[in-house]
Amino acid sequence: MYRIEIQAETLSELAQRMVLMGAQLQRDGVTDESAEPEPKAKSKPAAKTEEKSAPSLSFEQDVTSRVLRLVKAKGKVAVTDILEGFGVSRARQVNESDWPALVKQLDEALA
Repeated sequence: MYRIEIQAETLSELAQRMVLMGAQLQRDGVTDESAEPEPKAKSKPAAKTEEKSAPSLSFEQDVTSRVLRLVKAKGKVAVTDILEGFGVSRARQVNESDWPALVKQLDEALA
């Protein structure tokens, strides 16, 4: 189990610090890929067989990592433009059901 404390003055600042911390942990290789993602992958298909055709996405691993790469490659405006298409200003505000479409657009922008 991990416990992290983040202090921030606003929700916006908190969200930015969380994203940056997650990116730093991924860059430093501080991930426990075998502990968390595997149980999620095993439990979801068993619970909902209709979702077998569409793999589940992790916000941190699939969305956040792409958002950070796009910001680094093309700037914050590139991400903001994509998020506006979903009617939001932050990636966390995108509905989970829209994550596949968001990931696709982020990948296209990164290509």
